Amino acid sequence: MSDQPSLPYAGTEGWSGSDTSRERAYNDATDGTASKRQRDVLDLMSRQEGDGVTWSEVADALNLHHGQASGSLSALHKEAIGVGLVHTAIALAECIDGLPSPSRR
Repeated sequence: MSDQPSLPYAGTEGWSGSDTSRERAYNDATDGTASKRQRDVLDLMSRQEGDGVTWSEVADALNLHHGQASGSLSALHKEAIGVGLVHTAIALAECIDGLPSPSRR
C-alpha cells in the first residue's frame, strides 16, 4: 500500500448517510486518520495471513466503531488490496491464491 489511503467513496472511506458520519469521513480522509487506520488494518490482516478478519475483529483489535472498521475494509476491498471471503472476512489479496479480487474479475 502506498502512503496514500484508499479513498474510493467521494474521497473518503465512506459514511452511513448521516451528516455526522459524513463529516467524520471527510475529517479522517484529510487529517491522516484514514491512512493510519488502513495501515493498522493491513498490519492486522497480514498477521492473519489467509484467514482474513471481520469488521468486528478489526474494531475490537483497533478500538474502532463499526463504521470506521467496515469503511477501511470496504475501501481496501474496493482497491483490490483485500479480497472477500465468505462475505464476512477480508484477507490480503497477496495471501489468497486463485481467488478473484475486484481488479481481476
